[in-house]
Amino acid sequence: MHEFDRRFWRTHLLWPLLAFVAVATPFEFTDLDLLLTDPFYDKAAQRWTYQRSFWTVEVLHRWGKHAVFALGAVPLLMLLASRWRRPLVPYRQICLYLLAGIAGSPGLVALLKVLTARHCPWGIDRYGGKVPWTRLFEAVPVVPGVSPGLCFPAAHAATGFGLVCLYFAARALPN
Repeated sequence: MHEFDRRFWRTHLLWPLLAFVAVATPFEFTDLDLLLTDPFYDKAAQRWTYQRSFWTVEVLHRWGKHAVFALGAVPLLMLLASRWRRPLVPYRQICLYLLAGIAGSPGLVALLKVLTARHCPWGIDRYGGKVPWTRLFEAVPVVPGVSPGLCFPAAHAATGFGLVCLYFAARALPN
């Protein structure tokens, strides 16, 4: 069993958590998120400026999804190949960890989307939708005829959370 490493937990949990709280707090107590979002919405045309652009549709969504699937296929293939290739056997645990992180994070975020019921920005009345804007920790209002939202946390965040496991897998690689 490994000895509890205070430095590791301070560096990888405490400081990132404190940084997150420091960055997230202003968003909860100010309109900073609206100030950052407004420039991407064209009020005159009542549309999101980049919603259907090549960069958002093709590069970020389509190619990004394919890249993550390909990245997830690598540990899966290595895990399968370790059955016949002895040099890959020491990497089985790392491959399982990567598969759990890359596949598990989107699954967890899908569950959180249902639990939070947050609407996408285009569902907010300020941006042409029907639901009033609320802060993150405020109750989501029920609007007759409008289904609960499924936009928070974002799928992009789920992908990022899943890819964080690459860092920890790299730390675990034998020298």
